[in-house]
Amino acid sequence: MFNDWVQANNALIELNPTNKKFTWTNNQEVAILAKIDRIFVSTSWEAGFPMDSVKALDRAPSDHNPLVINSGDNICFGKKRFRFEKWWLEKESFRDMVEKA
Repeated sequence: MFNDWVQANNALIELNPTNKKFTWTNNQEVAILAKIDRIFVSTSWEAGFPMDSVKALDRAPSDHNPLVINSGDNICFGKKRFRFEKWWLEKESFRDMVEKA
């Protein structure tokens, strides 16, 4: 339900760490791994920073891995690339806007 809310209602995009699949562990002999730390950006952020990336850092003895976002060297304020977002279809004004365009 959370993922649906993020994508449909707020048009947020999750940036996943490039080096780790999980961001938390219980640090026990029988390890439980989970992804509970996350970074979300808006579609306008992603359009402005197309080279962004996220890296999870090691932090012993903590059970969390801090996430660091790098906005990238290529900050794009010029012509934006077009990207269709499926949540647009849920907006009542979408069809009228497309017909006018």
